[in-house]
Amino acid sequence: MDWLFERVSKILVIFSILFIITPFIFIIFEGFNFIISLPFPQEIVFSIKLSLKTSILATFLVSVTSVIISQKIHFNPKHKEILKYIYSFPLSMPHLVSGLALITLYGHNNLGKYLEIFNIDFVYTPSGIVLALFFINLPYAIIFLNSAMDSVDDSIFFTANNLGLNNFKVFIHVLIPLIRQHIITMVLLIFSRCLGEFGAVMMLVGVTRMKTETLATSIFLNMTTGDFDVACGVAIILMLINLFINLMIKIIIKEKSVGDKNIYYK
Repeated sequence: MDWLFERVSKILVIFSILFIITPFIFIIFEGFNFIISLPFPQEIVFSIKLSLKTSILATFLVSVTSVIISQKIHFNPKHKEILKYIYSFPLSMPHLVSGLALITLYGHNNLGKYLEIFNIDFVYTPSGIVLALFFINLPYAIIFLNSAMDSVDDSIFFTANNLGLNNFKVFIHVLIPLIRQHIITMVLLIFSRCLGEFGAVMMLVGVTRMKTETLATSIFLNMTTGDFDVACGVAIILMLINLFINLMIKIIIKEKSVGDKNIYYK
């Protein structure tokens, strides 16, 4: 019976690897000619630049905001579980629903008409892309960092307070260094998620060539116009970026593991 179990396990592993990898290999075959046909069309160059600009800005805003909020949740045990539930609620929502919620609130029939007075418009504009990315990724970053903070021994913070450090100094000089690698990992993950976001962005800003066309929405747009090779080429660009980000995360995790072992043996 044991040999049967081992063989079935191996077959399932091989099948699952082929099942996962094969579709991406076919994308590479279909989009390879587009990738090597430099320079890229102006439309694709625009979508790359817009994706990078909006993703970098959204990642920065999410990172700063989530670190501050996460520490507040961590040091607020009375309402900690309620707050974590509130922030985890959007994570279970389809991104199309999140985008619909955003356009309902920030549309020109509700809050949007008042924002127009200050020349602020999130609907069908690049600024709406940043808003959608921020809305989608903030809860994820908060939950991620809060889990990292929960893994730290709270006695370290109490000791720092007893030594005369106020809460701000504990946050800057104690907490941030302790979860530094988690923060870097979170930044990379958020950036990757921002680049690949489709649903919420599509609902709030749509996809207009040379205006609100990101890499993710460019794939959809080129699919609808029959430019399958271009869609696959753009997909390859996203795949390469994500492969690089995953490699960086693996390196960070490996360094953290080595660091933890060194501390243990010391």
